[in-house]
Amino acid sequence: MLLKNKMIFNKTNLNVKSLALALCLGFFLFNIINNKRYQNEIIQNDVIQYYSYLPAYFIENDVTLTFLNKYKKIPPNIYWHLVAPDGKRYFKMTMGLSILYSPFFFGAHYFAINNQTFPADGYSLPYKIGLVISTLFYAMLGLWLLQKLLSNYYNKYVVSIVIIVMGIGTNFYNYASNNDLLMSHVYSFFLFALFLNLVVYWFKQTQILTTLFLGLVLGLIALVRPTNAIIGLALVFYGVNNLSELKMRFSFFLNHFLQVITILFFAIMVWVPQMIYWKMQVGSYLYFSYAGESFFWNNPHIFEILFGFRKGLFIYTPLIMLSYFGILFCFKQLKLWRLTLITFIPLNLYIMSCWWCWWYGGSFGQRPMIDSFPLLAIPMAELINTILNRSKWFIAPLTLVFSFLIYLNIFQSFQYEKGLIHYDSMSKEAYFKIFLEKDAKAEFDYWNLLIPTDSENALKGLPERDLRKK
Repeated sequence: MLLKNKMIFNKTNLNVKSLALALCLGFFLFNIINNKRYQNEIIQNDVIQYYSYLPAYFIENDVTLTFLNKYKKIPPNIYWHLVAPDGKRYFKMTMGLSILYSPFFFGAHYFAINNQTFPADGYSLPYKIGLVISTLFYAMLGLWLLQKLLSNYYNKYVVSIVIIVMGIGTNFYNYASNNDLLMSHVYSFFLFALFLNLVVYWFKQTQILTTLFLGLVLGLIALVRPTNAIIGLALVFYGVNNLSELKMRFSFFLNHFLQVITILFFAIMVWVPQMIYWKMQVGSYLYFSYAGESFFWNNPHIFEILFGFRKGLFIYTPLIMLSYFGILFCFKQLKLWRLTLITFIPLNLYIMSCWWCWWYGGSFGQRPMIDSFPLLAIPMAELINTILNRSKWFIAPLTLVFSFLIYLNIFQSFQYEKGLIHYDSMSKEAYFKIFLEKDAKAEFDYWNLLIPTDSENALKGLPERDLRKK
């Protein structure tokens, strides 16, 4: 009888969690198919550099980009590159995303070669469809891995709520299904979720395969976005709560010295192709490829990143406040993760806020924060779990608030796509003028409410000037 009841419970558990994932997938697919994302110019802006390693090497057989000499004018949205002092061309972005795109690129390339309806040039429709599928794949795999992580600590209902909130209640939704869907953030979300699962498993069983994968995933996280390497703090602080336990952790590392060296070795090995590429093109194995751009460590913009109307995290992704409330009000319960949270989150915010372009170009909300959502999901789940355990009376009002904020996120993603939420120049006045409006530009002087970015001064670390027309 007990076995039968357990089987029924497990079946119900599977169904509830699967419904949460299916709901997210349904929203993603509807937005992609309904708006024909797979036909749009989705290989654009930063994505051109993330992706161009693949067609350059596997189609043109020339990752040095010498073949571009045949063009009098390089076609737009194909190869965007920088030029080294000696005249050699190189990509600004590292090749981490190209590695993640590659299975889908090879599938599309095989189809294009054998179908012969579309040019096998890396940019025709099969390649776009392949890349869209890659985003869906990593988005759903990332949410599934997050579900696995949270299931270690919370019941099926709490886990399902968090999956829905993360999937369609944050700007993850925009980067999983709108025109920005090939940007790095959904892919980094997947890698973070995978890494955190591996950390939990590694401390249970320090097996060689888990050790190897920890190194590979940490290296790939950094290769996609170098500053994200700080998630390695989870490996140091997971399960640590005081100085005595920290000393024990370092003793653990000494006792497992070979495994620690293996993690570092494989993390570095992931970078070897990138270092060889830099050596070929710029003459150095290690190279800061963002020419003319920099961090200004004495000039952080933390308030603007969290509360500013240009790109504020809490303005455009208000549900993520649950994570921060979870840390504040459920600190004692977050025993296994609290030291990771209180070291990673401030450091991550500080690094993000010190980049010269703290608004991160044309984007919806604070897009770099999406990468760390798997970690932020833990205090969010703890807060939801604590509230639901206090009283069932919270269920109805919570459902209403969550439903509205999820709707707001989807609606604001629509506004961003239509240009009502400007990609880099929003102001408080513009935000409230277009709040829950489908098309309000014609009703007022929308453009005069925007505050244009001052990239010239920002690049120098100077205060931005007011560039509005007087």
